[in-house]
Amino acid sequence: MFDAFPPGFSTPSRPPIPRADAGLQSAYAAIDQFNHAYTAGRWYRLWSWITRRSYRLVNLADFKLVFDGHYDAGLQSVEIAAIKGTEGRSTDFDNHFHPVHERMRDRWASIAAARYEGFPLPPITLLKIADLYFVRDGHHRLSVAKNLGQLCIEAEVTVFHTSSPPSQFITIGSSEQLERAARRD
Repeated sequence: MFDAFPPGFSTPSRPPIPRADAGLQSAYAAIDQFNHAYTAGRWYRLWSWITRRSYRLVNLADFKLVFDGHYDAGLQSVEIAAIKGTEGRSTDFDNHFHPVHERMRDRWASIAAARYEGFPLPPITLLKIADLYFVRDGHHRLSVAKNLGQLCIEAEVTVFHTSSPPSQFITIGSSEQLERAARRD
């Protein structure tokens, strides 16, 4: 992961809020957690603007790929750091999966409250192309998990094969290469 902030500066880290026993208590905790994620995202996007780095989540539609086939790889535990983009929601989250719009608060907070109360959430859906993962479904669940400090997430993975991916896609791995690909538009 690239260093998005200057040396010695980082967003304040907060320990995950323990499981709340009352629904109202978990709802307040979830809204507080959203506000923290949203504010951290605003600071991150400001710093990205100052340093002229892209904060956009890479959109798979930006690449002109021809797929030869695909297969269902099933349920897997995937490192959140390996998830680099989306299939189509690049304006709702930044590349660190912070929520970009305040209008996302209710959905985001309801998922966070469900996590606090111990309700099982369905796995997210990912597409794997080369060694990169793109979110098809579960953006909010991924954002909540990352904000709560989770390192891996359960996902239904579909692997796509392409015979000749563009060279910029093959070399994507570092955040700076992802940013260059995202700036192409």
